[in-house]
Formats: sequence, C-alpha cells, structure tokens
Amino acid sequence: EFEIGNKFYAGERVKLWGIPTFPSVWKAIEIYQKVVDNAPYGKYADQALYKIGECYKKGGDYQAARLAFQKLIDEHPESKLAEEANFQVGLCASQASLKPTYDQSVTNEALKEIEDFSRRHPESKLTAEADKMHQALREKKAQSDFSIAEFYWKQKYYDSAAVYYRNIVENYPETATAKTAEERLRFIEKRTKK
Repeated sequence: EFEIGNKFYAGERVKLWGIPTFPSVWKAIEIYQKVVDNAPYGKYADQALYKIGECYKKGGDYQAARLAFQKLIDEHPESKLAEEANFQVGLCASQASLKPTYDQSVTNEALKEIEDFSRRHPESKLTAEADKMHQALREKKAQSDFSIAEFYWKQKYYDSAAVYYRNIVENYPETATAKTAEERLRFIEKRTKK
C-alpha cells in the first residue's frame, strides 16, 4: 500500500486490478491513511504520516499538512522523521499566514512553532532556514501593524497611527517596515509640536 501511495504522490499512473488510474495527491492521502489505519505503529506508519503532510502541502492545504506532521511528532517522537516533521509544522503554519492581515493569530502560531523547532533542534541543519522564516514572520507582523497605522494615517487620526508606528519601531526594529514607521512617527511628532 505504501508503495502505491508513493506512485500516486509522484504523479505516476498506477494500474489497480488492471485498470489505469489518474495520479492524484488526494488518492495518495487516502492510501497513506490506510497504511496508518492498518498499522498505526508499524514499519511505514511514520513515513505514511509524513507523506500525508507532504500531499496536503502539495495540494495547498497547509493546516491539514500541519496536523499530519504534528501527529507524526506526537505518535512517533523517536522517528528519524520527527525533526523534519517538527520543522514542517512551523513551515506549514508560516505558509498559512503569507499575507499581512489584521488578524495575526495564524502568524503568532507560526512564530511559536518556528521558535519551538529552533529550541528543540538548535543543531539541526534546518535551523538557518527556520531563522529566515522567523524573520519573515516578524516582518509580516510589522507589516500588519503598518497597514493599520496607514489606515489611521489616511483618516488623519495621527495619534492612533502613532501608536501602531511606535509599536513597530519598538517591537520589530530589525524589520524593513520599522524604518518607514520611524519616518512616519517623526513626521507625526513634528506635526504635534507645532
């Protein structure tokens, strides 16, 4: 079953009972899930869970992918795939939060997962990539605050805008957004001194 799942995942046409099938990550998920259901702690269970996560990622469902990778970590912490799965949990959370929005709960969760990975696996070859994701997520949080500040700026509610610009400068000083926020904040401070 695991090998059949791999063929679907790889995009190969498979003959089941002599009938050719179309490649599909969704079919691969179904087959990998049967591997897990039939032998939850068997030889291929951790690999099947990892592949389920990869299939969901390939299909763009980052939340389902994250859950599959987390299940691998929870049920097979000794697996050679556990470290990579831990990284994938953070990556999927990061992918789910790509655009800056007013609701940053997904970004906060992604930051938490990335920080958790870096704390658990400081010597991992994936730590440098995790650090880059961490920085990108901090930039995203700064951009989210900046978009709120810009709303107030355009409405000429400068005091309200200043609160958000100041938050960016104080909490995300390493971001590119902080420089623009600092310029806006200086403008507001000069304006209020007049």
